[in-house]
Amino acid sequence: MQYANDLIRKGKIPNTDEYRLQGYNGYGRIYDDHADLEGAKSIYGYPIPKEGISLLHNPLYGKSVKSLRDEVLKKHPEIVKMVDETPAYQYPVKLKVKK
Repeated sequence: MQYANDLIRKGKIPNTDEYRLQGYNGYGRIYDDHADLEGAKSIYGYPIPKEGISLLHNPLYGKSVKSLRDEVLKKHPEIVKMVDETPAYQYPVKLKVKK
């Protein structure tokens, strides 16, 4: 998270959940011959073009996690209650961004 916050402060990425979440997965470039893909030609449901996908400009991991949060987790009252009751959620980190 610190790396994402530093990039936000420097104006290199937007101050959005998608870009902050992408920090956990990295901001590199994914190519279709990437070893972790094991021959797959898509990632997170997006086809990988020959020139690759820049995760700095298109935070696919962050978009996927945010979608799961909004469409699955936030729609289950039991999960929402558990998150609301965690100490970490009650004391959120506040990011100051220069404008």
